[in-house]
Order: sequence, then structure tokens, then C-alpha cells
Amino acid sequence: SGIHPSNKQTPGERLAMQALAHTYGHDKVNVQSPRYASVEFQDTMAIVSFDRSPRGLDATLGAPSGFEIAGPDSVFYPAKTHIRWNTNLVEVSAPEVKKPVAVRYAFGNCVEASLFGQNGMPVSSFRTDF
Repeated sequence: SGIHPSNKQTPGERLAMQALAHTYGHDKVNVQSPRYASVEFQDTMAIVSFDRSPRGLDATLGAPSGFEIAGPDSVFYPAKTHIRWNTNLVEVSAPEVKKPVAVRYAFGNCVEASLFGQNGMPVSSFRTDF
């Protein structure tokens, strides 16, 4: 415990990728994290789109956690998610929300990332209701 993370390999690899791309000019290294691009609401589901991930999103850890969805009452509920195969789209829904109007991801203190690009870079937290 404490302020020093036990897993030092992952941030080390990410920093090495940044150095290869920005310091040594390796243009074949994709160092960008997928970024929230847009959301579309369809019936009881939100479809969240991401950019900066040309090879799609990574589902090796299973369905991403940390998503929440809200209806017109602005009450957020933990959401179920599904990554559409080989795309940058995530379907988000919760049984409590019949008409979604907002989605947020990793929106809290000390939330562990569970959604990544195929390059291993994590998706940053975001919210659609600002």
C-alpha cells in the first residue's frame, strides 16, 4: 500500500512508448489513448464512440466496468457494457434507466481503468453531461 504503485512495469512500458514516439521519432508507435468522441442514445441504450484507436478497443479483461448511465432524472446507475467487436463502440445500459440521457466512465476517486485501446493505453475518464 502507500503512494507507490506495486505494478511499475505498466507505467514504465507506457513511458518507453512515449519516448520512442516523441524523443526518437518512431512514427509506427501509437502512443495515444482512445478518447471519448460522441454518444448516441437508442431506446434504452447509449452507444459511446471513441477516436484515436485505429485498431479498436481491447476487451481482453471482459466487459469494461466503471461506466454509469442516467436518465432524465440525472441519477446515475452502474451500467452493463458491451464492446462491439472490432470497433471503437461501447454499448452502455442499465435496467433502471429506460431513457438514457447521459453516460460517464471512471468518474470517481481512485477508479481503476478497465477499457483500453489495442495498444494497451487506457481510456481517460469522461462524462457526456456537461
